[in-house]
Amino acid sequence: MFQFHTLAHQDKAAWLELYHNQQYIASVYGKTTNDYAMAGNSVILQVNKGDQVYIRAVKARFGIATGLYDQPDEIYSTFSGYLITAIATETPVGGK
Repeated sequence: MFQFHTLAHQDKAAWLELYHNQQYIASVYGKTTNDYAMAGNSVILQVNKGDQVYIRAVKARFGIATGLYDQPDEIYSTFSGYLITAIATETPVGGK
């Protein structure tokens, strides 16, 4: 399971996209006027050893400026993942 959350500066937008091995999976978007905007999402993926799961920030579009909140001592954008269960694979015993 992967979760991602973010916060945008006042009058800016927050737009993030989650990818699994270069394939788009999900996104978050938040925009308000005269206030901070929040966005978050969760997905469950089946991943294998060596797979890549990552977030991309989308640049400004449609005349809306992207502005993720960033201060050295304040963290409001997070990305986390954890294993729900491992999928067992069968290995032949004795070469059979």
